[in-house]
Amino acid sequence: MFSEYLHKLGVLRMPPFPLPAVIGFLINAGLLVAMVVEDPGHTALGIGAAVVLGIGYALFGKSEREATARATGG
Repeated sequence: MFSEYLHKLGVLRMPPFPLPAVIGFLINAGLLVAMVVEDPGHTALGIGAAVVLGIGYALFGKSEREATARATGG
């Protein structure tokens, strides 16, 4: 009954703003914890590989994007 009243007021037209992001973060954090507990070695390798790839892209990907932009006139 109270939710119908809030809906009539327009309060429930969209989900509460940070709630979907917080739920997504908690699900991902829970999955990461589960993976670390289950197999710490492979999880560390996977996280390390993702970090190395991210750093490599941050350092060397910019020059490729700039070269592509210059070549295409963008």
